[in-house]
Amino acid sequence: MSVAHEEALNPRGSAWVGANAGAGKTYILVSRLVRLMLDDVEPEKLLCLTYTRAAAAEMQGRLFDLLAEWTLLDDDTLAAEITARLDAPTDKDVLTKARILFAKALETPGGLRVQTIHGFCESLLKRFPLEAGLSPHFDLMDEQEARSLETGLIADLLLRPQSPDRAAAMATLTRALAENDLMSLGHQIIAQRDSFNRARARQNLAALEKAMQLDGLRPNNKKAEEDTNLNGDLPGPAALIRQGVAPLMPHVPALIKWFNDGGKNDQDQAARLSDWQATHEKHIESAWAHIQALFFTQAGKPRATLYTKGRATDNPKLAQIMDALAAPMAQLDNHLKALANYHLTAALYDFADGLLSAYQAEKNRRGVLDYEDLVTMTNRLLARDGAAQWVHYKIDKGLEHILVDEAQDTSPAQWRVITALADAFYDDAGLTDKDERPRTIFAVGDEKQSIFSFQGADPDGFQRQRHIFEKAISAIGGQFSYVPMIKSWRSAPQILAAVDLVFGAQSVRQGVTADNEPLVHIAERAEA
Repeated sequence: MSVAHEEALNPRGSAWVGANAGAGKTYILVSRLVRLMLDDVEPEKLLCLTYTRAAAAEMQGRLFDLLAEWTLLDDDTLAAEITARLDAPTDKDVLTKARILFAKALETPGGLRVQTIHGFCESLLKRFPLEAGLSPHFDLMDEQEARSLETGLIADLLLRPQSPDRAAAMATLTRALAENDLMSLGHQIIAQRDSFNRARARQNLAALEKAMQLDGLRPNNKKAEEDTNLNGDLPGPAALIRQGVAPLMPHVPALIKWFNDGGKNDQDQAARLSDWQATHEKHIESAWAHIQALFFTQAGKPRATLYTKGRATDNPKLAQIMDALAAPMAQLDNHLKALANYHLTAALYDFADGLLSAYQAEKNRRGVLDYEDLVTMTNRLLARDGAAQWVHYKIDKGLEHILVDEAQDTSPAQWRVITALADAFYDDAGLTDKDERPRTIFAVGDEKQSIFSFQGADPDGFQRQRHIFEKAISAIGGQFSYVPMIKSWRSAPQILAAVDLVFGAQSVRQGVTADNEPLVHIAERAEA
């Protein structure tokens, strides 16, 4: 057995395992579970958190298959198996203990706690509903039901907004985004709802307004911080255009006549001015396109000259007027583009605010939670004064070791649950009352394999949490090991060498890992 495996399976120390693809993550996690039970940890004192129900079922199946097999082996074969897999003692008592682990696991009160994080949170909330502020009989929406509810609420918000301000915001969104994109955006907002804060949204809009130099456009010098609406209080583009083109208006008839006396390019400019004059009162925003074409190129840049140089002497006064208007029109164009970005951002915030309010109200009406609520409510439960101490006391009496599978896909909110559970491990030097055996945290994962945004996965959190737990455990004198598992049972040497070559440069490697160390893969297979 390698030194890495010994550290990962040490029942008296915590371990953080960074395992490459094909390194045997499930194998090492199941092995640690068995090693802890051989070290006299009762199965009910173990909590193993996995990412999916399928992963939980596979892990539990592998564990039971292994323990069932051990019940039938003779002493020599069983001793060899334990030594090869666990490097644990193999005296007579250990062999007897190994043979009865299968029965102990089957008879564990409530069953082995090999669960998804959502399954664990649900069981905790069912156990402490009053402390969590929930009905003891709350229901959980399945993913299909939640998705259907979300889709209906998104469509309702877009088609039937409840106020003129929200209707304007939704119109801004529907002009900018296709229906499918809006649906996808709405689902993402609900999935990431813990990241949305109404007060922070107003602060962001105020900062955006200042950065885009739009603050001078507010009526009566009203401050952005005073604006309580997420759709903003800046003027719309029509009002801004009407104000910005005011210096041009008295000269339009003379400019039309002047351009009409010129060549084809000048006559095109005259036509644009005529179209503007005919349409701007009723269709101010669409008519602005004619003025844009007069002062700006198709690429959107100011024209180098606004009239034919050879004709400058024909009417120098009008030529000077055109040149004098170039700067104000450029400023107006910049303001309009900035204002469009501001209003789109404000509309997105308003959309999020309305959607999340409607989603929560509908869940309250139905008396249901969704999967993300389970994590959120559990965090609130564990953070509450008074109730939290009671919950921790009840949990701590039945929890000595936490194991986290596929840890690279654990979201920040889920890490908060795990951290809160592990906090009690650091009291009294992290020892249990029974025999001064250290309580441990174990995680295995590979940030390079993260599903990223799915369920709020945060691959950077894998290394960040490692340092948090390492600091806490080291502070009480406990053992904490970082265990890299770089061998692969899955791929051939040539493939792994190619992978290491591709990601040899740090600039490329940063796309898959937060670690600055070079990627190293070693093949267990000798040939392709």
